Amino acid sequence: FSFHPLETLINALILPVILMVIPMHPIVLLVHLLLMTITAVINHGGIEVLPKWLAKTILAKIWISGFHHAQHHLHIRYNYGLFFNFWDWWMKTESPDLSQRIQEFV
Repeated sequence: FSFHPLETLINALILPVILMVIPMHPIVLLVHLLLMTITAVINHGGIEVLPKWLAKTILAKIWISGFHHAQHHLHIRYNYGLFFNFWDWWMKTESPDLSQRIQEFV
């Protein structure tokens, strides 16, 4: 991973903190961890698994896809978001020509 040390600490502590505050069944925790793993594999697989019609929906505008994350590896200064695009919008790290690339993809 290539994270800032503070971000690493927050990522490492958030789940235990949530578990101390919100009662959670162990299966829910396992499903959450499974989904995190699947997302990481998909985003680093080098292919887009979302259907093209889904790229035109609001879900695709806020959720990180394989295509979005692949652009991070091509243009390292952009698209740092881990799960959601709004972090890149907020921090102004979304690739300036990402929407054009998405239109070419769709």
